[in-house]
Amino acid sequence: MATLLFSFSAPAAAVHGDDLLRCETTGMAADWSDSERLDELIDGLRNLYRHGLHPDLYSLRELVTIREHLSLWGSLSDCENQLAETTFHRALLDLKFGRIDPQARGITWQSPLMPPPRHQEALSGLLAEAGNSPKQAFELARPENPDYPALLQVYRQALQDYPSWWPLIEAGPTLKEGSEDPRVPHLKQRLRAQGYLDDPPQDDGNPEAYDAAVANAVRSFQRDFNLYPDGRAGRSTLEALNRPPGELIDTLRANLERLRWPFNAPLHRGLVIDIAGAEATLYDEGKAVWSGRVQVGKPGRETPEVRSLITHVTRNPAWNIPTSIFMENKLPRIRRDPDYLEDHNLRVLDHSGNELAPDQVDWASPAGVRLQQQPGPANPLGSVVIRFSNPYAVYLHDTPAGNLFQSTERFYSHGCVRVEGAETLAGLLFSLHDWRTETVATGSYSSGEPRNVHLPRSVPVLMTYRTAYIDKNHRLQFRRDGYQRDHRLITLLDTPEPGR
Repeated sequence: MATLLFSFSAPAAAVHGDDLLRCETTGMAADWSDSERLDELIDGLRNLYRHGLHPDLYSLRELVTIREHLSLWGSLSDCENQLAETTFHRALLDLKFGRIDPQARGITWQSPLMPPPRHQEALSGLLAEAGNSPKQAFELARPENPDYPALLQVYRQALQDYPSWWPLIEAGPTLKEGSEDPRVPHLKQRLRAQGYLDDPPQDDGNPEAYDAAVANAVRSFQRDFNLYPDGRAGRSTLEALNRPPGELIDTLRANLERLRWPFNAPLHRGLVIDIAGAEATLYDEGKAVWSGRVQVGKPGRETPEVRSLITHVTRNPAWNIPTSIFMENKLPRIRRDPDYLEDHNLRVLDHSGNELAPDQVDWASPAGVRLQQQPGPANPLGSVVIRFSNPYAVYLHDTPAGNLFQSTERFYSHGCVRVEGAETLAGLLFSLHDWRTETVATGSYSSGEPRNVHLPRSVPVLMTYRTAYIDKNHRLQFRRDGYQRDHRLITLLDTPEPGR
């Protein structure tokens, strides 16, 4: 199997060419005239590609030139020392905390009530532990996320094993067990490239036969790519199979970067929403105590990445209909059907919350009004809402659209997260702290009136976006990048940043 040549999109020659010319020394940089120590720094930078980072974004060429000067002259200038020192610290911080600041880039949002990472303190501790050895410092500069080593190992194996290309399988009728098709040899070659199918015996019989072995290999592939595992190669499966090896490599790189972010640090106790996988898991003492399927935002109405604190739940919620849904969905129906408001339990309110009579509103050009759907079986929020602070007005909630949980990919909402078993989850949020009460699901809430119930202690929630990870069975799982966030992240990773 051919080895994939690792490459990046950034133009290496134009990355840090003027670093030395721009140098303004502080006089505080360490002395890097120890050739062995400088060699360790250069080797560490060269090996950044093994973490999915671009070595040439870290002044590698300039430092190689500086090393040559050191061999000739035996010492370094203040500017050369400062470039080495700055580059060393930046590389360590990027390895430990990620090259991209997701909050500064608007990728994530974290509640100000949650503690920020202490980058400089961590760097000082790392350097103290490593002593005078850059090699040791690079070894220590690993993110604390326990999922990182396993994905890193798979990434490095992929760099070694993935071919530089694999054949595209042409579109056509669905391939299934028992059929024969001239596309099957390419399908077999593609499945072998990722280890789903063994190499053929010398006598392969009919190479165009879609036999049981091929069907089983396709089933395994489908499970790993979150496709319905029917063993048939239809449109969705062929699209996944035809993703180029370089694209899968970039998917792994993007997710390694996400695992470096302190934003994505695991929750010892709290709720994790896997947006791309449309799943939720509640943890207590580091162990999963509940998991369920969710529905997340459709493309164009994406669910945001948030780290916050769940503070309360609303039983029998009323739904304040967003303006976009009001104008695009509800208003045309109201204009067509005078009874639509009454039939769907909708109240008309002004922006101060005062109820208006429907016949007082000019529905041809409504202004200063909003709609609120009252609690009931048809309310899109269902029976309970789980709330936490965030600037996007998103929350977790029950839903009457339970049939949609059966889909493999569940991108259906307008940004909020619909939870299968929301009542159960709400009760568990209270029981995490052994709080004894009439739960959110029973008793005093049978009146049907909306009511907020505060948790005795807030529960962390992490809404994160992962398109590749290692599951509990130690298998690499890919998820469709429905929001096209991987491409943006890879572009940021491979783009020089002025002043860095």
